[in-house]
Amino acid sequence: MGKYMGQFLTMLVLLVLFLVLPRQAYTQESEQLSQSVQEKRDQRQRFLQLSPGERLAWAMGDITVESLNGLWIFSTSSKAIINRYELTKLHEDGPILFLEGIDLDEGTPVVLFHHSAVEDIDKKNAFVLIDPDEEGCDVFFLYRSKPHSAKGEHYRSETQCQAIAGQAEMLTAGRNPKSFRKPGQTQVKRPAAEKTPAQSAETTDTDAEGQTGESN
Repeated sequence: MGKYMGQFLTMLVLLVLFLVLPRQAYTQESEQLSQSVQEKRDQRQRFLQLSPGERLAWAMGDITVESLNGLWIFSTSSKAIINRYELTKLHEDGPILFLEGIDLDEGTPVVLFHHSAVEDIDKKNAFVLIDPDEEGCDVFFLYRSKPHSAKGEHYRSETQCQAIAGQAEMLTAGRNPKSFRKPGQTQVKRPAAEKTPAQSAETTDTDAEGQTGESN
């Protein structure tokens, strides 16, 4: 009798576990799903409470020179100019950061830097792209408006890039999202430091000592 009672109790426990554990797992999964949905609703609610400028900053992240890397397509309002620029190399020259790239249609080098490098301007999203060629220079003033798009003005100079004259054309620009590398993944190139006379003398003395030691 005791043997059968023990088997019965064991089967009863297994039955309870079979019925209860899946329900507990389902309950936990439902709670986690509900929590995830609630978090997304809270995030959306916080996003809707932001100002338009704060929403733009949240979507684009930090607007820096480096954040404009990638493949861009520029077109002017007259459709007279459609250029493709690939900006890949980040350079640091003193306090100035600039992106070096190439005009994919002409094969000529271009540079992009923040507008404040050449003019006193406090707009965080204002940049300048310079595209010189044998006949003159194209100058683009860009205002990044969305994560992968920008608007601005285009000027054409038949002389140097500094001499901007004539009427500006409206400019729109779009970037291939797949070409974008997150800030921090673009290697910064700094100009090679020139050796001072003292450093050159130290190098010469060190070389001479090394040669002397080898000869002995």
